Amino acid sequence: MKVYIAGKITGLDNFKEVFAEAEETLKALGHNPMNPAMLPKGFEYEEYMRVCFAMIDVCEAVCVLPNWTDSPGAKREFEYASSLDKKIFNYSDVETPEIVAYCDGGCRGNQERNNIGGFGVYIEKGLSDSPVHFNSTEKNTTNNIQELRACIEAIKYARKQRNTKIRIITDSKYVVQGMKEWVAGWKARGWKKSDGKPVLNRDLWEELSHISHNVEFEHCNGHVGIRGNEIADRLANMAMDGNIVFCTDQRELI
Repeated sequence: MKVYIAGKITGLDNFKEVFAEAEETLKALGHNPMNPAMLPKGFEYEEYMRVCFAMIDVCEAVCVLPNWTDSPGAKREFEYASSLDKKIFNYSDVETPEIVAYCDGGCRGNQERNNIGGFGVYIEKGLSDSPVHFNSTEKNTTNNIQELRACIEAIKYARKQRNTKIRIITDSKYVVQGMKEWVAGWKARGWKKSDGKPVLNRDLWEELSHISHNVEFEHCNGHVGIRGNEIADRLANMAMDGNIVFCTDQRELI
């Protein structure tokens, strides 16, 4: 449904970012948001309010941001929407949809010289109407490095699009156990394992742990027909074959 976003603009330096985040969240939930923060500058106050009221007229609902009561304009919008019996809801009550990403990495000739590795990422939902998938390749690497890189790149890409909860699904027990059980101890010991030896791939573990706020890591079995995992695996193999892709339509992979 069409939803008008109401909140504080005047006196808020980052109002465009605040409104844009709400807009993206509402889009991800299937709504058609109308964002007054995107209106051009130069309106007189009453002229601006008339434009906002016209936007509310064509909307079915109004979403009020947490700071709306600090804005005289937003209060007027609230009163106007109420007089029209529009549905009104608080943005703080909106359940932000999570981003779900399947990650996989591999290496042909693992532990050998002149090998080739690659990873695949399949973002199943949470960013747009269509899934997103991409991959990459690297020489002289290992399976574990590619598993870590897949997760890192999935999170970095997702964070550029929307700042919300992310669920990483991987068949790598190395990654999942590392993030859930090992990392805290490694940090406490100065990135040493319990036997005192240095943690392998420390740079990647440090980067992954640094960007993993509000990220859940989930293990799945590989090669058992789980669609997202199969696509991520196929992407990793495509990368090792030299076929690098970035796409928002997964049909050719299914």
